[in-house]
Amino acid sequence: MKPFQIAIGIGVAAFLAVGVLALRSKQEYDRDEREIVRLIGEFKAIGVPTNGEELFHPIPDSENAWVEIGPILMDKNGLGNGPLFRSGLASDLLAVTTKQNLPLIRKYLKFNQAKREAIAAALKAKPKIQVPHNYNEGLMMLLPEFATMKAVGRDFCLAAYADALEGNLLGFQQNLEVANRFANHCIDRKELIGALVGISIHREIMNTALRLAEISPDLIPQIQAYMANPNLMHISDPKQLLQGEFVMQFASGRFLDTPLADRRPPPWPLNKIVKQSDSSEIESRGKVRSGDYMPESHGMRTFLRKRLETWKPVLTELMAQKEVKSLPPRPLVVRALDMIPDLPPAYNLSFDGFATGDFDTYRNYSLDRQNIDVNLNLWRAIDIKKKTGKYPASLIQIGIPIRSITGNSDYVLRVVKAGILIESVEISKDTGKPIFRRSFPVSLTVEPKYMDSHLIKVQEYRSGKIDETGSAPRGARIVPPPGAPPLAPSPGP
Repeated sequence: MKPFQIAIGIGVAAFLAVGVLALRSKQEYDRDEREIVRLIGEFKAIGVPTNGEELFHPIPDSENAWVEIGPILMDKNGLGNGPLFRSGLASDLLAVTTKQNLPLIRKYLKFNQAKREAIAAALKAKPKIQVPHNYNEGLMMLLPEFATMKAVGRDFCLAAYADALEGNLLGFQQNLEVANRFANHCIDRKELIGALVGISIHREIMNTALRLAEISPDLIPQIQAYMANPNLMHISDPKQLLQGEFVMQFASGRFLDTPLADRRPPPWPLNKIVKQSDSSEIESRGKVRSGDYMPESHGMRTFLRKRLETWKPVLTELMAQKEVKSLPPRPLVVRALDMIPDLPPAYNLSFDGFATGDFDTYRNYSLDRQNIDVNLNLWRAIDIKKKTGKYPASLIQIGIPIRSITGNSDYVLRVVKAGILIESVEISKDTGKPIFRRSFPVSLTVEPKYMDSHLIKVQEYRSGKIDETGSAPRGARIVPPPGAPPLAPSPGP
């Protein structure tokens, strides 16, 4: 056979091979579309949203306190309003001050008093808080309000603390109720990060009440009456949280869809000459796609099909439960939360850091429920000590079960010389300590380095080294206020 005939044969074979590969690719492309359409229909049939419009339902401005609160907490660009409520000084003051430090606490609270009053008035006038977002942005959606809500919750807790120390129990309750409104709003959101922020605010509320019980034991009956209400704090809905995570993943795939990501690097040495698209260029093409948008790119269609297949057993089992008693098996949920293995290679850098498929994330779905139950146990133990002179020896004697939907519900009560601790049986591999610890006094479960940090921060504020924003005031001289009382010693573990 002559060389030119061999060359022609090779060319024809290559052409046919390319044709076969193109045909197979087109068949897979069409198959992915059919499967996506079928699976979306099955999700809708069991009540699972498959796009941002179905996940988020706006409420009227007449019901939404955020219309008034938003401009206070956020700047004109929709980001957290600079140093407003953000210094963390409220938590520092709560951790180490007592009644003799009230002038210092009041000095701090005066800084944002007008804003707190406006926020409280808005919440009193309107029954709901809703921050508008376009959930079709998926994981590209910014959520700056959570950090601001966490910060403002701390300030309201400190205001409640100061009111109670002055004997104003009505003010104590009103301020904690505002903090609790923000916490419950976050808990009721559709993002897991919101639930975790809500848990953090709830923890600050608990610490506020427990600090008051430690410093002013005579207030225990009134504080307990408020804190022992099992309906005070919301418990997150795992159906809603997992549906939210599902839609966020799905919307992210649609948002970043571009055929550009299907391009394969040319062979060497062309790959040294031809400019390749990087993740930043692909991200720049991202835009909101409404409804059940079908991706154009092969890679993103395959990603969405695989995600639907992975999520189907999780959400099918979850939606079948009228009241969620337990999550589906952990491997299924962990796999659903981690979308990284299904991503086309071109998107791996875009989503770096968004992999949430780990045990800690799985466990977080029960943290608010367990936190509330532990809170009830602590207050019941304090009440038993007040009536009998000693703490109960075990949780069994208290009789309040600590519930879980992830199977991590083994807790023990330990009585120590300085107070009581409720701890998880499970030990953290990183710290060697229980993964969950709550105590009375609160300082029993605060590491010394953190208590020292609280003390230093408060001392710096009292001396004028930092101001209410946590920064050094411009041109300020560091001079202690005349007659300033010493800080109360922190209770040691």
